[in-house]
Amino acid sequence: MTDEQLVELDRQTKWESMPPVMRATDIYQEILDQGQEAIPDLIMALRDKRAPIPVMMLLTDITGQSPVKPAQRGYVDQMIEAWLDWADDNA
Repeated sequence: MTDEQLVELDRQTKWESMPPVMRATDIYQEILDQGQEAIPDLIMALRDKRAPIPVMMLLTDITGQSPVKPAQRGYVDQMIEAWLDWADDNA
């Protein structure tokens, strides 16, 4: 995933709150098609807190996992931390 793709992901999803709409964007699909190769860049984006919601959605769609506990949902910083912990455990 390139920095330009991340900027475009943020641009296309910034004002959306519905996951199906975010997933339908061209850039989301483009990054999703990169599969496992995109994971390190997505984790780096989370470390920098760039486009965190669509990035976490992409990680879930690519890995088939979600380390976010129900009590953490809606708390973006906690959700990011859960994914960063997942990355440390799965590196």
